Amino acid sequence: MTPSGAYENITYTSSDNTKATVAADGTVTGVAAGTATITVTAKKSDNTTNADLTKTVSVTVKEQVATPVISFEPSTTDNGATATAKITCATEGAVIYYTINSDDPTPPSSAKKKDTKTLTSPQGTTLYSAPFTVDANDVVKAIAVKSGNYIGSILASSLYSPKKVPTPTINIAKGQVTFSCEEPDVT
Repeated sequence: MTPSGAYENITYTSSDNTKATVAADGTVTGVAAGTATITVTAKKSDNTTNADLTKTVSVTVKEQVATPVISFEPSTTDNGATATAKITCATEGAVIYYTINSDDPTPPSSAKKKDTKTLTSPQGTTLYSAPFTVDANDVVKAIAVKSGNYIGSILASSLYSPKKVPTPTINIAKGQVTFSCEEPDVT
């Protein structure tokens, strides 16, 4: 039983289904970066008035910044005990923040609103500007942000673990000594 004058026929529409869709129950789903207007229309349950109720809300769907990629180039001077770490991001213009053996990196709270390159980062978080040196078993964590219609990246995390070369096998047979190793290209 519906009280006289109640609104019961409620519909939802999106002005741009390529940006955001809206289900029959009112659930809004982002599809692609951009803006859409969601319109809710409620009709009266009786015919005493033609006063439908309509409300609109603007929804902005933001693009997520690509997850940073952390790579390591082992040092040739210390048998790989250290490495040069490099961090890249596929999102053009994104700014990367990282930590080494610390908490997750945290960009400045206003990084998405201002020039991210001139802000001071929270303690322990470093603004990435060039490759840096890490030691064996260091963990590098990185995120990327970009101002404008973007949300921050997913956290990337990578452990630098130097590749250990297996112990060579020494074979002595008939006065000949030979060495072999499980790892290819080891001399």
